[in-house]
Amino acid sequence: MKKAFGESYRKEYDFMLMLAVYHKLRRVMPLDRLLYLVDHFAHHTGKFFVWRGSAEERAEFEPVLLKRDFKLVHYSTISLARDSYSLPEAAVVPQPAAIWSR
Repeated sequence: MKKAFGESYRKEYDFMLMLAVYHKLRRVMPLDRLLYLVDHFAHHTGKFFVWRGSAEERAEFEPVLLKRDFKLVHYSTISLARDSYSLPEAAVVPQPAAIWSR
């Protein structure tokens, strides 16, 4: 990570945003490596870890955050997304969003 971000890399970020990207990484990374990446992000999160995705994703990575002493402070399913798997009219489905805090 340090090499990829160069001089812009910081030891801590107030907010870590993981908005609708976990599923894309899950397609191209083995689960153990993805969870290691989430752990890396959590380690460098100063205050808030913010996520939006699917309930299945949350079940996979939330234990990583809890081990780092994050507490769930907000959860909502009011976020909507198009379900690209629906035929032919893409249905709008609720997507969970959550915020954890240290």
